[in-house]
Amino acid sequence: MDYKDLEKFIVEHNIKAHIIETKSKVITAKDVKREFGFNGLKKIVKSIVVVDENLEKPLLLVLRGDKKIDFKKLEKITGKKYRLAKPNEVLELTGYEVGGVPPFGLKNKIETWLDENVLEINEVTSGGGDHKHLMKIKSEELKRFTDKILDFTK
Repeated sequence: MDYKDLEKFIVEHNIKAHIIETKSKVITAKDVKREFGFNGLKKIVKSIVVVDENLEKPLLLVLRGDKKIDFKKLEKITGKKYRLAKPNEVLELTGYEVGGVPPFGLKNKIETWLDENVLEINEVTSGGGDHKHLMKIKSEELKRFTDKILDFTK
């Protein structure tokens, strides 16, 4: 899958978002910051796949670029230990490579959690389907594709 699949999903679901082509390869939140000259990482959203020990219940965690997943909070919320998914697991579960994963429109339905801090920012930039595209979207719009809004970061 790539940015064209994401664009199609955006149109089909009448999402108020748009895809931007980047000048250089962007994989991390710091790459996005460099590309757009943002002051910090708050306006950037990361979509990170985590998996439990038995690979039974993957989660897509959507969080601001200036935050990190608090795995202790996650364990307290779920009662399970989670780890970051390996790049091949991310590709298999989402259809997208690490660094290009959008917060919705994935190959498989994965339970999606939005960190409540994301909603403090009006418009955010997220993975846009590959390493040369990003997506701009209002944070409120992300709620439509979120299963839970929680505090799971530090």
